[in-house]
Amino acid sequence: MTLNVLSIGGQIMSYAPQPAQTNTTLSLGEINRRLKQLGFNVHLAPDVAQRIRNTEDPSRFIEALEKAVNNPRAKEWLMGVLQRHGLLSDNAPAPTPAIHPQQPSQQQEQRSKMNANGNSGADHIDMPPEDRMSFHVYGGKSALCFNADITKGGVHTVALDGAMAVATRKYDWENKIRVQMTRQELPAVLAVLLGYSASCRFSNHGADKTKGFTLERQPGKFFVNVMQKDRPLVAVPMTDQDAIYVTGLFMRQLGKVFGPKYLTMLPFLMQRYGALINARQRMQKHSTT
Repeated sequence: MTLNVLSIGGQIMSYAPQPAQTNTTLSLGEINRRLKQLGFNVHLAPDVAQRIRNTEDPSRFIEALEKAVNNPRAKEWLMGVLQRHGLLSDNAPAPTPAIHPQQPSQQQEQRSKMNANGNSGADHIDMPPEDRMSFHVYGGKSALCFNADITKGGVHTVALDGAMAVATRKYDWENKIRVQMTRQELPAVLAVLLGYSASCRFSNHGADKTKGFTLERQPGKFFVNVMQKDRPLVAVPMTDQDAIYVTGLFMRQLGKVFGPKYLTMLPFLMQRYGALINARQRMQKHSTT
């Protein structure tokens, strides 16, 4: 499966004709590879790349990628773009080009083993590069990141990060709230995303059982909350456009759990699951009246 910055299955960042010496078409993988070679510890998801294209000069971005290896000013301009989109802090040190771009650095490996509070990630194992995928959803006061993840038991799942805004288009990902969804929660969330269920709510996550999240369908959008005791509530509206990518991520992860043939049964299974959830909610409502 190949994901491109501007579309799925097509070419990316193809713009008006440029001088012959300038490459104007780069895949998302190539862009991320070059950023890593330049020493930027970032990974652009398709929605982030789309947002950069909409707010920056695309041809200048590609030109900077081409020249930054030997041009400090081009590298500095790229750093400014990444900072403006909340991917680097304003006081981030100048990047050092990676010596072995195919292998994660010791610092990256250490980060992948840490959870949001800086403790050893007991419920998480490292993922091979080909299995990594994430999508961001940005709000005015907070943001979300849906990540492909694997539990310590080897089950493919989704981890949800929530971070508060610290400035315009800048978010405190270092102090994010992370919730790794269980095997039972994946279909419940997907049923809401596909329209078979109105909402879902889960709690008792984390080592101290103080984390949780909710997802609710609302007219024209979804609304997501990520919470942790004694922390500000991360509340983000999610458009239908963002939900398409998030839904695809959940389907991908469930497909890895059950195998490719499972995806052909997915609509029927989700419809049945949603019907069961709605029937149970009606029974609970009736029992309390």
